[in-house]
Amino acid sequence: MTALDRPELFDAPAPGVDRALVEAAARRLKAAWTTDPSADTAHALGLAYLNLGYTDFAVRALQAAVQKAAPPGPPWRADAVRFLSAQRETGAGAARAESAPAPAPAPGPKVMVVDDSATVRMMVSSLLTAAGYSVVLAHGAEEASRLVRDSGPPQLFILDINMPGIDGFGLCKFLRATAETATVPVVFLTGKTGLLNKLHGRWVGAADYVTKPFEADKLLETVTRLAPIAKAPPG
Repeated sequence: MTALDRPELFDAPAPGVDRALVEAAARRLKAAWTTDPSADTAHALGLAYLNLGYTDFAVRALQAAVQKAAPPGPPWRADAVRFLSAQRETGAGAARAESAPAPAPAPGPKVMVVDDSATVRMMVSSLLTAAGYSVVLAHGAEEASRLVRDSGPPQLFILDINMPGIDGFGLCKFLRATAETATVPVVFLTGKTGLLNKLHGRWVGAADYVTKPFEADKLLETVTRLAPIAKAPPG
C-alpha cells in the first residue's frame, strides 16, 4: 500500500492493491468525514484515494489532514503533502481542501455519469457539482436508460466501458441510435487504454476518451469544452 513516507509511489497506485477493498474503504471514510472531520479521517481517506490512483483527490484530503492536525503533528506528513502538492502544480495543489464547504452555484448543464464503481461516481459528481454542473448518477445502462426516459436527456454523458450487462460501447451505440440522445456528446471515462479501444470509442460515436486514474483538471476541461456553462450577463 502507498503511504506518505513512500514518496517514490506517489505518482502511481501501489502494486497489488485490492481495488474493490480500497474503494469500499474510501466510501466508508467519505461518509465518516461528514460526522468526523478529523485529521485522522482525512488522512485515511487521502491514502485510500492515493492507492486508487486518484492523486488530485488524495491531495485535497491530505491537505485537510495537515490543516486539522494538532501541532506539532508528524513533520513528515506535512512535508510529504507539500511534495505531493508541488507535483500536481496548480491542479490539485490549488484546489480547495475537502474540508471546505462546497459552493452552491446555480445548476448548470446536466451531466449523467454512468459507472458501476460508487467511488468513481462520487468523485466525478463532487468535481462537477463544485464546478456548477447538475449531476445525475447511474450504475449501469439499464438505470441510465430509465433516468433518460423519466427525466429527459442530459447535455453530456460520461460512461465507463467495463460494466455488467451492456458495456459502455453498447450503451453509446444505443444512445446514438435513439433520437432523444443521438446528438448528446459522450465521453468515455475508463481504465481501458490503448489505441484500439480509443478507436472503438470513436467508432461507436464518443466525442472524447479519458483514461483512469483520471486527473481532475483533464476531466473538467473535457466536460466544459463539450458542455460549457453559460456565463451570467454582466451586472
